[in-house]
Amino acid sequence: MYTCLPVCKIANKLNLVHQLVEYTCKYTCVCSYLKNNIAQGRCFYSHIKLKISLKHILILGIITRVMFLVFGAPLYYGRTPFYMHDDSIGWMDSIVNLINTGTYTANAAWANGVFYRPPGYSFFLGFCYLITGMSVERGFLCAVILQSALDILNIFFCYKIVFQLTQNKNTSLAGAFIYALYPFTLV
Repeated sequence: MYTCLPVCKIANKLNLVHQLVEYTCKYTCVCSYLKNNIAQGRCFYSHIKLKISLKHILILGIITRVMFLVFGAPLYYGRTPFYMHDDSIGWMDSIVNLINTGTYTANAAWANGVFYRPPGYSFFLGFCYLITGMSVERGFLCAVILQSALDILNIFFCYKIVFQLTQNKNTSLAGAFIYALYPFTLV
């Protein structure tokens, strides 16, 4: 059975840690198991051996994104198909007008329609529109799938960037794990 001690009592043994924890230790406690690790100068999580790899995190990211696309997105957005709404259609209209009329505009009847949307995302949607046989709905579905695939690739890039910065595999895995489950990357 572990007893808890205030962080300040533990931190007093390490001057460097004490300065960092001094203001947050009034109501916090750590188990005596961690106390020994701190007193010996080890990091809080240095005793934890992660049995998880980047492959596991990527699989978790894939499962999370597929589950969100199948179950979460229709609930979150409140409509089916969830990927087609006024804003998305505005992006698609710009590229469809370019393909059909030769003019990049969100609305051909509006003189300022050419300035309504920047072309980058519209060109991405245009690629999806063209490879799906010029179908707007299938183009949007293709875009959702491609964006999810790119987001899964971002999990790998997050791991690599954190590793370049820290040279620590556990920290890199933690960064990739946080990104894989971060809710705003799913939405």
